[in-house]
Amino acid sequence: MDRDDREAVFAKAGTRVLPIIIIDDKYVGDYEKLLALDETGKLDPLLKMDQQTLISEEEHKARLRRFSGGGTAGGTALPAAPFAAAAPEKKATSADKAKFCPNCGSKAGAGKFCTDCGAKL
Repeated sequence: MDRDDREAVFAKAGTRVLPIIIIDDKYVGDYEKLLALDETGKLDPLLKMDQQTLISEEEHKARLRRFSGGGTAGGTALPAAPFAAAAPEKKATSADKAKFCPNCGSKAGAGKFCTDCGAKL
């Protein structure tokens, strides 16, 4: 992120304290605020978790291939709506072995949040 982009984020959030958490183009707060939202059950509605799905390992690899094939002259750019053109996905069940973050596609660990992007799993 270049300096102008960082300054725009700081201005929009009204703070320079990191991390700056923005959901749906609205400043939510810092890490402690995020945890408080999760503990009170208010985070899932903000993240629209009822609309999220986990993807298979095959779909994860296909998305990474599609993503790594693109980019800009200044580096790889994230799509405006990550992986929006992907094939329909099934709802995940506890029987699924490999789990991946629906936001960034990273392999999900045992925690509640993605270790790469911070999205709730």
